[in-house]
Amino acid sequence: MSVDTNCISQQKNKLTLDAVLASTEQLLRNTYGYSELRNSPDGRKKADKLLEVTKAYAKKISEHPERASLADMTGFSCEGVGVALAGMGSLDRKLTAADFMPEGLFGKGKDMADLFGVMLRIPQIKRGLDDLTTPGMTHTQIAGITKAWVGGETIQEIAKEFFKDPDGGTDAITDTCKAIYRTLVNNGTWGLAALSKFSGIDFDKLSDAERCTINALPAMIYHGVKTEAGVLMRMNSVPRSVAERMGAVFEKKVGLVSDGQGVQAVRSFLKSLDASSWDNVKPASSPLSGSGYQRLWGILSGEGRRPSPNPTPSNK
Repeated sequence: MSVDTNCISQQKNKLTLDAVLASTEQLLRNTYGYSELRNSPDGRKKADKLLEVTKAYAKKISEHPERASLADMTGFSCEGVGVALAGMGSLDRKLTAADFMPEGLFGKGKDMADLFGVMLRIPQIKRGLDDLTTPGMTHTQIAGITKAWVGGETIQEIAKEFFKDPDGGTDAITDTCKAIYRTLVNNGTWGLAALSKFSGIDFDKLSDAERCTINALPAMIYHGVKTEAGVLMRMNSVPRSVAERMGAVFEKKVGLVSDGQGVQAVRSFLKSLDASSWDNVKPASSPLSGSGYQRLWGILSGEGRRPSPNPTPSNK
């Protein structure tokens, strides 16, 4: 006796769709707004139309259930997920885990530019990147700003290079700060984290170290460094200009981040340093001395606050 598997599959899909539509209708009917609309003068037709449109949208989503799960995972709409998948599929080649390593993504290749090209097609991300998509500013230049920031260039250097002001004037500095602190650290990190999920990489087959590195990429953009140890330093209030060098010292003396060293170990390490240790990692061109960096870290981290003296006991 043969079984028509296609027929069974269609019946299951229909049952699932019917359940989704019924659930959607019930959810809408239970909302205050729908009830108010339906009970308002001349509102019944509008309420019925709203219900019709909602059910049509639910039906459309049910045709691609995998997009709904990706939407939950990334924060994109289902339409945004479809755009992202199409964008990643249209790249010149399929990106691999190696392409998502910091040395590749933040290096001289064009993978970062390609990813920003995809991001600018996704409605949720594009809205956030609109401040950077002024006339003349392309996805390649946005990628360049990101690489410069993660690569350690100063705000003034980025302003001179990307915002058409060779002197790095006030307007260019302002535009650079907006680009980095309002746009890249929010939408760039969100977009990169999401697109790594659309890359087709099988995260289950990666080593723990590879998986941690890819997951740390958004934090690298957020903090303006390109190493995991540097991220940990920035999380502990180490100034960006010395974070990577200090991170390398930490891994040499205490242990690798990939071996499980975390924020608390970094905090203990930093508290144990003297001024000469900070002096060893500061840039040669920095106007601050090692003790200056140490004092700055103490202020930013709260470790430099002096405890209030104990109040004099009252004799009363």
